[in-house]
Amino acid sequence: MEEGRKILLAELIDTLLEQTPGLTQSRAERLARTSTAYREATEQMHSTRHTANKLRVEMQDKDRVYWQIVAAEATNRVERRMG
Repeated sequence: MEEGRKILLAELIDTLLEQTPGLTQSRAERLARTSTAYREATEQMHSTRHTANKLRVEMQDKDRVYWQIVAAEATNRVERRMG
């Protein structure tokens, strides 16, 4: 995510510098960071990361439940053999 943000920022800065002769690097960076395109892209990256984290937690929970079932079945098999 961080790399994507850096790449987008560099592209926006380059575009601003090409379109506006005499614009300083620092001013172009300020303009790029406050641009709507940068803000929207950053929000989209955040939203995507948030969704990915939620899905990862769900996957881990399903994996935990699966292994609980496997362990319970193994315990039942052992108890049946003993009894």
